[in-house]
Amino acid sequence: MYNDSDKPAQAPGFKASYFDGEVILYNASHSNALCLNETAALVWSLCDGTNSVADIQQTLSDAFDGAKDISQDVDAALEQLQGKKCIQLNAD
Repeated sequence: MYNDSDKPAQAPGFKASYFDGEVILYNASHSNALCLNETAALVWSLCDGTNSVADIQQTLSDAFDGAKDISQDVDAALEQLQGKKCIQLNAD
């Protein structure tokens, strides 16, 4: 679970490739690759170090017409991204 004030940022070295509605993240120096669905790709794009987790949840809620479980989806995407070292968390 993430705090609403956490501000995830993309880790350096990752490149995004867009393919058939999905995003593939790759870091050559770590031999790390991750395929993201539409929701996770949007979360990734919002991880700029200025958007808080609450901001990301609100943006996704707006994008997906107020989906009820969006906070769980955001947390799952952040866990996946952090697990592959694609993001870093910065707390306020």
